[in-house]
Amino acid sequence: MKKGRFQCKDIPALFILKWMWTNRARGLVRCTWFQQSTPDLPSLRDLLPVELFPDKLVLAKMGNLIRRGLVSGCVCGCRGDFTLTDAGISILQRTGWLAKSLLRPLLYLTPSSPAPSPDPAS
Repeated sequence: MKKGRFQCKDIPALFILKWMWTNRARGLVRCTWFQQSTPDLPSLRDLLPVELFPDKLVLAKMGNLIRRGLVSGCVCGCRGDFTLTDAGISILQRTGWLAKSLLRPLLYLTPSSPAPSPDPAS
């Protein structure tokens, strides 16, 4: 915090990634950054209130996560459509926040993922 204002480094990346995963587990793959949140499109403003985190700061943090490859989306000022990348999911898994048993079934909810192969043991 500098002069009473938050900076990007004050917002933990894991905080945002966990929130995005929780939404993904509910079937909400994308999120936006602006104030308007709808039941089918969550907003980062539900997590980072505008009174504490100005738009410029939220977009800067999301730009940082995009450059690190943890999130994909757009920070030009449009709605963003941020999604977790495989690298973002991997970070959650490596930190122990995601159990492998929870991760496997949810990865197959994405259209680009291959269908699970039948288990030969059954």
